[in-house]
Amino acid sequence: MGELRLDPVAHRWVVTGKRRVMGDFKDVEGICSFCPGNESFTPRAIAELPGADGRWSARVFHDRAPIFQVEGKEDRRGVGIFDSMNAIGAHEVVVETPQHGVTLAELPAAQVANCIGLYRDRILDLKRDVRLRYVSVFKDQGLAARSEHGHSHSQVLASPVLPQFLEIEFRWSKMHFQRRERCLFCDAIQQEIEEGKRVVDENGEFIAICPFASRSPYELWVLPIQHASSFEKDVSSPGRVNSLASFLKS
Repeated sequence: MGELRLDPVAHRWVVTGKRRVMGDFKDVEGICSFCPGNESFTPRAIAELPGADGRWSARVFHDRAPIFQVEGKEDRRGVGIFDSMNAIGAHEVVVETPQHGVTLAELPAAQVANCIGLYRDRILDLKRDVRLRYVSVFKDQGLAARSEHGHSHSQVLASPVLPQFLEIEFRWSKMHFQRRERCLFCDAIQQEIEEGKRVVDENGEFIAICPFASRSPYELWVLPIQHASSFEKDVSSPGRVNSLASFLKS
């Protein structure tokens, strides 16, 4: 199992060690393990959504070489002035479509909504584990040619510690609220709408903006216009899910 180590200077947790490959994974060259009919080549499904043809339209399973593992205890320990713990958590793969080589942006809005629903459900389920403090959904997107896109998928990562940048965001958001009794993000959204300089898109429920102090080129924030502090609670209704899905496609 990997290990989480606390950097005492920057006070951030870092994952170290080898990623153990799960025993139920089969590696066969030339076979896409994400395609329908090849389910035996991946770990057992955690969740599956049925499709119109009676087969699955999207599915979730544990990553074959997880960064964080569900089994075990945190076992937080001191090594002199240093701190470490086991890399307890979860690492899951969401296969977004049965179709090979199709990107998420090319999927119909209804299928994007299915993926959002799976993200929400997995976050809600993982939050029941009292050992876990943070759940992240992420997707790698490269510049490969269409033939090299592979099978569209994203990942869900749950860890027992907060990323450093989130702790900083929480700290300043809390300070803003204590000073002004208003949400920092709501204030930012209101100003961006009034100025109109950095608004990329808006559909009445969600807004995409280039942040005032972007950390990288083309950085975008997708935010709910109506105040909501939790993604998984904000998209609890089908209408809300569908609205976010169509907005993400645009």
